[in-house]
Formats: sequence, C-alpha cells, structure tokens
Amino acid sequence: MALISIWSILIWKYVAVTFHQGYLSLRSIYSRRELKLSEIEVVHWSLFSHGQIKVKNDTTTGRINLFYFSNKDRLWLIQYFRDRYPHQIQENWPLFCLKIALPLRNKLSGKPRESRADDVLHTREDWDRLIVRMTFIAAIIGILSAWYFSRPDFLLFPLVSLACWFFRFSTPREGEYVPSVSADRDFINTWKFLLWWSLAWLAFWIPFWLDLLSAPFSPGFVSTIAAFWTAGLYGRVILMYRRENQKDLEKTAEAVEEWEVGQKTDLS
Repeated sequence: MALISIWSILIWKYVAVTFHQGYLSLRSIYSRRELKLSEIEVVHWSLFSHGQIKVKNDTTTGRINLFYFSNKDRLWLIQYFRDRYPHQIQENWPLFCLKIALPLRNKLSGKPRESRADDVLHTREDWDRLIVRMTFIAAIIGILSAWYFSRPDFLLFPLVSLACWFFRFSTPREGEYVPSVSADRDFINTWKFLLWWSLAWLAFWIPFWLDLLSAPFSPGFVSTIAAFWTAGLYGRVILMYRRENQKDLEKTAEAVEEWEVGQKTDLS
C-alpha cells in the first residue's frame, strides 16, 4: 500500500499534458517531451490500459496515458486529437472508438448501454469472490510446491492473486451491467480447454511426484514437456483473442458512425 501511495503522489506531482503557444508538452515521472502541434504526422490510438494516445513527428514520439486523467479530461483529449488532425494519419481509431472513446462519451452523457437479454449485474463483490477463489487455489499450489521442492518461497505464490484485488476498483460502486460470460461461447470453450489442459498436466506429473513411477528427469526432458504445455496454453488463449478481435472489427463501422453523429450533434 505504501508503494501505491508513493506512486500516486509521483503521478499527481509530475504527470501532465500542457498545450502552449502551438506546442504540446508531455511530462511523465521519468521524462519530458515537447512536440510542435503543427508538425505531428501520426496519431496512434492504443488500447493499452484505459487508452493511450501516441503522437509522432520526424524525431519525437510522445505518449498520453489516459489512465492518469479524469473521465472528462480523457474525453476532451480524445475529441481534441480526433477533430484536429486529418483522419488519414490516425491509426487504429475504429477499434479505439469501439472499445474506449464511444463507451466513455456515452457514460459521461448519461446514455445507458443498450441492454441485452443475457446481461448480468457485475459488482465489486464479484471481484472479491473471484480473488478469494484464486487465492485459495494458489495457496494449495504453493503449499504442495513448497513441500515437494523443499522451497519455502513457493508459499508466497498466493500473493500473485492477491495483487489482482485492485481490479475491483475498475468497477463502479453501484456495479455495471455486462454481457453474461455464459453467452460467450469462445470464452467458455477456452476455459474448458484450460481446465482439461491443466488436469492433463497434473495427471502426467502426479505419478512421478508420488513415486509411483520412476521419473526420467533431466533438464532436457522437463524443459520439453514444459514448453509443449505452455505452447498449447498460449496458443489457445491467442486463438480466443483473435476471434474476439474479429468480432470487434465487425462492429467498428457502426461505432465510428455513431461517434461522428454524436460529434455533429454536440457542435450543432
């Protein structure tokens, strides 16, 4: 908690975006950069964190991490760069519009998200229950690993899941309606795969751990098995995200059109 507090103070003190006399000044904890607004050649809309605006000219690249700003300031920055620069130099805007810009503007304008039949209310308590379960599982894995490998440091493994507790604050106090996970077949199928893949890993190693079989352990053997299992894990997750990205791309045209209509309405 102390480290988080110190980091928050550093952000409050040093992070700033300033417009002055035709220049854009970007100050972070570690550096400060300045770009002439008229010389910006590329505006890249990144989905990193809560959104990131990258601006480039011939010699300098600057980044504006929207995570550090209030919702109103985020929307102002998005509208400023979107309206000021030609659309042909703006990269990745359709996805950014769908995932970040349009939901942010709708939220600030009080426009509710269009409800669906499979929507569920997601609250901070849901995060708490998830973290408790993850910590319990991590504790079991840590205890067994510490016992088998005689490595007490494995007992710290639950701290990894506890560190995720701060994600609860990404959800409003009153909760928010989100699509039901049960309606996302790719997500469900991926988690089923992860479950069976993990069970297959345990089923392979448990006989060796319990000395039921003689273990042909060697650095090469262990590395090969671990690499094979990890490749399968990451391959399935990457496939899920690719399918999700394809679904998002199919929705971008409608999102961009809604954004442009809203901007014209605001100006009129």
